[in-house]
Amino acid sequence: MPENRPSRFRTPTPRRDGARPAASTRAPHAAVTGLRGLLRTIDGGPFQAYRRILGEHELGDFRLEVLSVPPDALGGPARLRLSIDRARAGLDASWSRGDLARLVIEDAIVRAAARALDDQTGAAPASAPGSGRLSIDPPAPGYFDCTTARVGEASLEVALSLELPAVDRRVRGQQAEAIFFEQLPKIGMAALLFPIRRADELKSRIEALARRRAVADALPGRGLALLVPPSALSDRMAPPGSMTTIETAHGPVDGLAVPAGITVFATVSVPGAGPWLRGILGSRDRVHGATAILAGPAAIIAPSRHVFGPMDLRAFVRACPELAHPEAYASEDAPAPLALAASIVAAIETGARIIVLDEDELPAGALGAGDALRDVVGAPSPLASLPDRLCDLRDRWGVTFLIAARRTSAFLAVADTVFTLHGDRLDDVSESVRTARRSLGLRRATGSGPEVAMPAARSMRVVTEGAPGGLKTAAWGARGVRIGDDLIDLTDTPLSGDPARLRTVAALLKHAARIASSWRPVTEVLDELETASARPVLDLLEEPGLVDLARPSRLDLAAALARWKRVAFRIAPGTLRPNAEDLP
Repeated sequence: MPENRPSRFRTPTPRRDGARPAASTRAPHAAVTGLRGLLRTIDGGPFQAYRRILGEHELGDFRLEVLSVPPDALGGPARLRLSIDRARAGLDASWSRGDLARLVIEDAIVRAAARALDDQTGAAPASAPGSGRLSIDPPAPGYFDCTTARVGEASLEVALSLELPAVDRRVRGQQAEAIFFEQLPKIGMAALLFPIRRADELKSRIEALARRRAVADALPGRGLALLVPPSALSDRMAPPGSMTTIETAHGPVDGLAVPAGITVFATVSVPGAGPWLRGILGSRDRVHGATAILAGPAAIIAPSRHVFGPMDLRAFVRACPELAHPEAYASEDAPAPLALAASIVAAIETGARIIVLDEDELPAGALGAGDALRDVVGAPSPLASLPDRLCDLRDRWGVTFLIAARRTSAFLAVADTVFTLHGDRLDDVSESVRTARRSLGLRRATGSGPEVAMPAARSMRVVTEGAPGGLKTAAWGARGVRIGDDLIDLTDTPLSGDPARLRTVAALLKHAARIASSWRPVTEVLDELETASARPVLDLLEEPGLVDLARPSRLDLAAALARWKRVAFRIAPGTLRPNAEDLP
């Protein structure tokens, strides 16, 4: 043992005068307690020793709760929750309360935490086991109810994941101490503290969201499908006659007024108007407020060849030898026109009131031949062309169509409103298009197409092996979800690339298996899934592996159900007439 190292076996050297040695004037080291003391105690110990930090700890103004610790460094990240009292955070005023304020504040917390983590460690697609990396899901493109951040009556919270630092499956306590006492407080200050400037920004965003909600409620009464604020026009000048102002209790909102009905956005250039149209409707790279305000749920139709059926397609096709029963069409690989028709019917069944089509993305033949064959064979085709159907679907189903096309599109023959898209402006050419139609004597054929009755209602059930409650669920990367042994590919839906909503969809599909083990109306099942994912009960869906959830839309849920092979559909008994008018 080195001479200068104290030992309990050494005795003090007596003084020559026989007196007892004086007490040392040096203060002893204070014992380190709390989380810091625990981390120092378990430093170098087996990884399982991290379980000793489970529970609540004080981090200055913040409270830290270690929610879970994996059994091994390879078992995934630990779960942490950082919180602070509202008053300390600077959010105790009345303007910061209410559902709209909660949505905006939770979104701000997640975005600030994500930025702080990027500043500290840099963006990375994944974290290695034992790396000590903190992470949070990237913020969603819009406002969604979520469990990553929580704004309560008395406190604010943000949830984080941490790859607990370890090497050779042993605790790296010093690195963990630096994370908990240096990194986490910085993230808390960035995400959970609201000084005056940040609070003022929140106020303006809450007011803006309130105005947008009020405008959305007012649009149907004014005969409008959407209002496009100038910030969403990508620096293009809108035609003056098409601009309008909608007054709300929260202030006026200006924008390009797009009427309900059939509106075509056309371009004369090689690139179509599709990317622009999808962008103003809410793409991932658009900031808050830089999107159109919609009068109702919108579905962007991307014809898919997934399994359909049975589905009522009488609005698009007559009975014929190749398709004897269009009222109950089923297929595992639908031809392009029928796949498009089925996608539109499915969206409307789910509740979509606005249908968005990009002509450039429609597969060859998807528009159908329709009455164009009359002059060739002397009789109408059993399949109606899509342009021929739009007016009937608008008038009888109350559906609005937004179509990205080119100036040569067949949709111009039936459009109510036509905008041409230029590099620096939009032009309203609706009147000139109508004049051209009259001069050419173009008229839509009537009385020869299929029946346009609303689709028959459907029922569904989920058939699983074993008890639905025992199904293991998880997100399948960023492309879909895993339910039991099934992989459900959702890359052709808006859910793709959104891990928080994918995890929620996985939990809700498991819930659907419980509530729809016997036949139930599709709309009834969707109603219950929406109720199960409402903000007050969203966190009840969380389970190991399914945390940090974000609420999907009704259209998202319907798309996931339609792609799960365990879900069976049928036309609800009694909803079809024995002798349908469209059958010969």
